[in-house]
Amino acid sequence: MKTRIANLALTLLILLSFTSIAMAAEEFISVYPYPSASYTPKCLEFCQKNAVTEVIMSYRCVVKGEDKPYKDAGLSVNCGWMPWRNFWTIQSSEKMAEQLKSWSTQNMGPGFVERVDAFSIDEPNWGYGDWKLQSIPELEKDTYLRNEYYKKFSCWPTLSQDHLNNPKGWRNTVWFRQKVFTDRLANVIAGYKSAFPDKDLMLNLSPVAYESGGQMGIDVHRFKDFPRFCRMATDPYFQAFRRPLQWSGYLIRWHKSAMGERPLSGIIQFYDSQRDTGWPYEGYMDLNPDDVYRQPFEYLMNGATSLQIFVMCEPTQKREQNTKALEKSLSFARENKHLWQDTRPVSQVGVYFSENTFRMKDMWGSWSRMTGLYGASFQTEYTYYALSHMQVPADIVSVPFCQESGLPEKLKGYSVIILPDVKCMSKYEADSFAGYVKNGGTLIITGETAFYDEYGKPRPNPALLSLTQGKPMQAKEHAMLKLSNKILPRELRGLSIAADCNDATLFYRMANRHPEWLKAKCKEMKFNGYDLFFSEKLPKPVSAAILPGKGALTLATYEDGTSAITVNNYGKGKVYYIGPNDVTLFQGEVTDSLEEPVNKISREARCMKLFRTIMQESLGKDRLLEVKTAPAMEVAMRSKEKGGGTLLYFLNHSGQPVQNTKVKVALNKGVKRAGLELYEPGSAPQKLSGTITNRSVEFVIPAIKEFAAVKIK
Repeated sequence: MKTRIANLALTLLILLSFTSIAMAAEEFISVYPYPSASYTPKCLEFCQKNAVTEVIMSYRCVVKGEDKPYKDAGLSVNCGWMPWRNFWTIQSSEKMAEQLKSWSTQNMGPGFVERVDAFSIDEPNWGYGDWKLQSIPELEKDTYLRNEYYKKFSCWPTLSQDHLNNPKGWRNTVWFRQKVFTDRLANVIAGYKSAFPDKDLMLNLSPVAYESGGQMGIDVHRFKDFPRFCRMATDPYFQAFRRPLQWSGYLIRWHKSAMGERPLSGIIQFYDSQRDTGWPYEGYMDLNPDDVYRQPFEYLMNGATSLQIFVMCEPTQKREQNTKALEKSLSFARENKHLWQDTRPVSQVGVYFSENTFRMKDMWGSWSRMTGLYGASFQTEYTYYALSHMQVPADIVSVPFCQESGLPEKLKGYSVIILPDVKCMSKYEADSFAGYVKNGGTLIITGETAFYDEYGKPRPNPALLSLTQGKPMQAKEHAMLKLSNKILPRELRGLSIAADCNDATLFYRMANRHPEWLKAKCKEMKFNGYDLFFSEKLPKPVSAAILPGKGALTLATYEDGTSAITVNNYGKGKVYYIGPNDVTLFQGEVTDSLEEPVNKISREARCMKLFRTIMQESLGKDRLLEVKTAPAMEVAMRSKEKGGGTLLYFLNHSGQPVQNTKVKVALNKGVKRAGLELYEPGSAPQKLSGTITNRSVEFVIPAIKEFAAVKIK
């Protein structure tokens, strides 16, 4: 099939971005209802009570007239789940517009368009398709696409049967696949706007776009320049059953770092209401009221500009306690928009997500030792959780695939950059990190970072080896890690820690969390999506060791005496090398929330103490934020764009009130006074007293039940 993606589509997108209706800032809360005669009155009551301005529902509901009560109540209606995939390969936006109008008239009637205010494109990454089934055959047969590829690379595309023989060609093919997807989606968006010029559009992104594994993800950076009339929403539902709630905050930070300053909605998973609907592949589970209550705060403190609730339906009534908990948090969020709107993140630590490593799964396979299900996304994600556990706000740093030139600029402003087992690294990336350290930055390298080039080819020596001033040792299996250096805290010296040396054990743990009802439902529906066969596919642990060079200190060794963790100065900066990458990953017991490991002398607790020590040394005296509180307290820091000031957010995941949280925040030179105002749900704002010493302000929050925000001016 010939597929000609017209350049006109992208041109039209740029023009429409200046002429379209801007997203109303007042549209702060939206709801996904599953309408029914018995539940609609209850849902309307919820919408009225919580100042909901928009409902999003399937076009099938609109065809049945189930949107009418909401329209009559003054809410805007967003028509979702339109069959945009039917038009995926249409050649031009004009033809796309014709087909969309025709489909709407034939399937919904001529009056349909007048009744809705916007459309949704749900999970467009599914349109990306399976590369083996969709895109490669097109590159084999489609003359236009093959010629476009030749213009870009002066050669023909590398197809599936050749990808291992020609890694460089396969990398180019992966890049081209990304471009074809982006162009096609731009064409769909332009077609919608041409067909329905007075309607807004919403793009709902799910984590399939970033998750390692069977699905082929799209580079989220490619959405950055889509027109402003096309609202972006982040949906964290996918695999929510096996992650802490920080999955939402992590995902929002990832999206925001890639998409710049454009508005971004967060979709709250009120998914316990879906337990009764028979969606086994979503992994829905019951939530307790505390979990429901925390979700809006988790989004907003990490950068979401508005909230959407998925899903409100008849089973919701069975859990009225959860609905009331949600209403409480939405009320506080709506009444205190000034706490999160017009703010930007403040972080001294960046965790590098490597597109080069992540995309190698397309070449090596989703279960390869290179990346796959326990690869780049997993390492980045669980490093983020570990930092959350230590109350260290961190950003996700990444650059678009095949566009490493933007990396030096991305690294500016961070005191510490963590490279979590970034296996595949280009020379440009390596040079960028070396320059970062030379200029005074601290780099924390883990696992097999830079052991392979950007094409997946093993390097004779790791690209960042010179930064560690050492020599690599032959990789082998290790079982134990012994903490040895005197610079470590006294309680850690001489301790031994089991060294798994990869994160396979975490996947076993997450898989075992599948609830029995879910397994039974999957079996009943003959759905084997969760039968992951871990024991057959996960590799044996292999750990990297190093022979330290002159001036490098060994902090920990393996049982055979080889160095496992080293630290050394390089230029004006410092480099930590941590061979057993699993010691930096959060491995506490995770159920519905982030919980402190029960056993204080467990391996997890010792690993966290070791990582905390390294982070404290890395940030040193220039640390912007220090928090002494319960480990289950997540902390974020943002600055106000207009009028100045700093905002701190505290989200308590423990389910128990936390007393006397001690906070220390760095101040600009010359500041002699700092106003502190505390905001907590259910209480009026109150002044806090603080002490200013050594260019910092110190204060105590007496008690935090679930959430608190502090405004510093």
